Amino acid sequence: MNPNLCYKKCIVITTINTPTEAIKKYSAIKDFDLIIVADKKTNTESYNNINCIFFNIRETKRRISRFFRISTIQPLF
Repeated sequence: MNPNLCYKKCIVITTINTPTEAIKKYSAIKDFDLIIVADKKTNTESYNNINCIFFNIRETKRRISRFFRISTIQPLF
């Protein structure tokens, strides 16, 4: 995970696959952060050398649960 990414403009991809040519091209787009959300079957190590923010299953569940805790305290609408 690159700590210098800005989260202002993002490309979000969910996948079970290893990095494709398209994912590699998305990771090279300037001014955009690439977020990969893994599936249970995703080979997580295959994303170690890709410039992206990688969420494995554990991280995804943690972030989702955090979102729902916040949304129960502060309604979204």
